[in-house]
Amino acid sequence: MKIARLGTLSVLILLGAGCLTEDLRQAYPGAPLPANEICTLRVPAMLDVQAIDSVSTDWSLRIRKGDVQVLQMMPGHHRLLVRYYDPTADESNQEVYQVDHIAVDFTAKPQSVHELRYETWAHNPEMRRAREKVRVWAVQP
Repeated sequence: MKIARLGTLSVLILLGAGCLTEDLRQAYPGAPLPANEICTLRVPAMLDVQAIDSVSTDWSLRIRKGDVQVLQMMPGHHRLLVRYYDPTADESNQEVYQVDHIAVDFTAKPQSVHELRYETWAHNPEMRRAREKVRVWAVQP
């Protein structure tokens, strides 16, 4: 019985520690709003949101505090300008290192959660034939 409790406690601690790898950012002007008036966008470490609705962001992927950046946003339609960056890519093998801005459109309702997802040549070799380096899109998990 003690082992089961210790195992459950260990899992909870690990899950809690995972939350510490998120970098939370308010991506709208003004004072913080209640949770029922905003939406959330989760951005994986390889993507850098450089503009939201034509307004440049003042943060950068390279100075993140965590593996996932969580943006709190106003509900509505948004256009993001995103860059893909892979600090482990090998430029000599023509791996994807950095690409131009990618426009991503999505519409969010209050309290909704969205994620940016991406694929590269490593995920989908067919993209080489289409001469695409990276695809980025928003989903509601």
